[in-house]
Amino acid sequence: MATKFHLSVILVAVLSTGLAQTKESADKEAGNAETNRFYYFEIPSAINGSNLDPSAISNVSSNFTDSKISFKLGFPSLFKDAPSTKDLKYTGFVQPWFKATNGATTLYKANSAPLEFGVNAGLSIVAGHYYWVFLDGKGNETQEHSSESMWWVNFIGSIDQGNYNLFNTTAKYDEILIKQTETNGSLYVSLNRYFYSQMTRYKWRSCIWSIGAGYAKTKYYSSLKNRTLETGKLTYNADSTAYQTVVETTSGRSGTLVIFEGLSYFGELFIPIVRNKTYGGVYWGNRLTYYGIGSDDYIANGVTGFYFNLKDKKVNGDKPAKDVLNFSVTAQFNQLDKRSEEDYIDKNFSIMLQAAIPLRFN
Repeated sequence: MATKFHLSVILVAVLSTGLAQTKESADKEAGNAETNRFYYFEIPSAINGSNLDPSAISNVSSNFTDSKISFKLGFPSLFKDAPSTKDLKYTGFVQPWFKATNGATTLYKANSAPLEFGVNAGLSIVAGHYYWVFLDGKGNETQEHSSESMWWVNFIGSIDQGNYNLFNTTAKYDEILIKQTETNGSLYVSLNRYFYSQMTRYKWRSCIWSIGAGYAKTKYYSSLKNRTLETGKLTYNADSTAYQTVVETTSGRSGTLVIFEGLSYFGELFIPIVRNKTYGGVYWGNRLTYYGIGSDDYIANGVTGFYFNLKDKKVNGDKPAKDVLNFSVTAQFNQLDKRSEEDYIDKNFSIMLQAAIPLRFN
């Protein structure tokens, strides 16, 4: 029977008059192919940096803004064969990635520190997955879900290495450029919840949130000012009134690379503005992360903005339309712990446009 292999807890309860609440309907839902919808997770984690993703989807994503490419290999079930519904109890993934540290234009320059690369991996355990279904005017159950909720726990780790060009503008001629390599990583455990309802009475509660804590070692590089170092030779004409030069450029950032290490925690909240399984959706998202809690050096970064998820409109039976483009427009606030400083906005505030094209394999 389908219920034997069904790994998520599916219950049918009463939210208000007109909803089903029978054991028979629970069994029917357990074998219903539509219960796989959460397997195709709505938030495009490939672009928003979220720790939410519980899906076992395998894909390749390219993030144009960050000059970043990632390959995600999802495991439908780590402990048992995946049921036909794909509504899984345990899922996992491994996601290697690399990016051009100073932009795609410096990817192949021999004298530039070009690459940042790493791997993310995670395990998700579903604690509860609940459905509520509508009754028709005659009291019979329908196939339409009025509401859905899900609880899950994530264990996510990452390790990465970056090669960075740093410029010290007050140094001697041959000491301006400093090449630095750093290995960073993190390990988090988080509690996550998803809820969505078509009923006006409960629709205001629709959201996805996550809270997590763990250990992290991270760097303060992206917030440094972009700079380019030019190296060349000046050649003057006979009376030294004009010159010509050929230069080699090296991209990097001006300042000191600061490392934050120790206890870290984060909170995330995503609220649906538009949600359509055929065309896609729009979410308003917020994320706040603290690094180095309890140490002399700590940092708090915040992100708020809109995340767009466009689909190909091809609904195939129980399979929803696939993502064809993910992009976001977000405001990023770095070093919120220094927000009282007069020049805080100039140094730490930016508006980012990110885009990614996912190539899904399942």
